[in-house]
Amino acid sequence: MGRGGRRPGAGRKPQSGATVLRHPSAVAPAPAEPLEPPTDLDPEVRAVWIERAAFSIARGMLCAGSVAGFRRYCETVVLERYESKSSGRGGTNHRGLLALLMKMETDYGMNPIGRPLVQPAAEASRPAASKLGRFRE
Repeated sequence: MGRGGRRPGAGRKPQSGATVLRHPSAVAPAPAEPLEPPTDLDPEVRAVWIERAAFSIARGMLCAGSVAGFRRYCETVVLERYESKSSGRGGTNHRGLLALLMKMETDYGMNPIGRPLVQPAAEASRPAASKLGRFRE
């Protein structure tokens, strides 16, 4: 089956085996370790952290290196709640906060993205060694 245009063999090559789909910011699968909320959070922001952090940790999107960003997400959730209760509901500020929250929720794996996140295969299910495999190691 030809791919890529006029030149034979041009274009993206087919993937071999199972394709692992991860968010671009996730470098490696992070172990699901419980993260405590920072101690200097406001009570409302802390409640949002407790409510939503477990799901992001389970998906491997929240780790020790992304605590500052998740803190910003929790603070934005609280700001959006205040804005939705004010007279500015549906205004430009509120719509901007909603768009920002949608992006942040996608970053932390809380929105469906249309495809499953496949966990990497275990070492036991490695493909059979090729004839030249001993030279590649």
